[in-house]
Amino acid sequence: MDNVVVPRGSGSLVLSLYRGFQDAIESNLITQMPKIYSAALKRGYGSHFAESLEIQKPVLLRYISPIIKETDGKELYVEPMEIIEDALDFAKKEGIFLEPASSSVITAYQELILKNKITLALAFCILTGSGLNALNIYVA
Repeated sequence: MDNVVVPRGSGSLVLSLYRGFQDAIESNLITQMPKIYSAALKRGYGSHFAESLEIQKPVLLRYISPIIKETDGKELYVEPMEIIEDALDFAKKEGIFLEPASSSVITAYQELILKNKITLALAFCILTGSGLNALNIYVA
């Protein structure tokens, strides 16, 4: 795995993955640190659709930005309405119902693929939450 795409939220997942990968390298389970890409929410109409991504200045940001830079990753800002569309499309195609914050990873991943930043075979996307947590958003 060369690339990992995760929702940023508070930053705890990025930090945890990074520390886990460090341990895996030290244990010779992997040979190199994967690039870490985080999906954050663009401000604007619909930004309330992904509550856990609304955090503009997460407490852990002082750790997250250097990690993303060190791993040669990137923070991607995704459109709120696009993550809703991608979540519904993913549910239809894959049968997995994601909460909007989690589907931000799919939106970011598709952007990376389109811009030839990553390849399909060498990427891992972490999907973090069920759409059942956000039924009110989908119903609206």
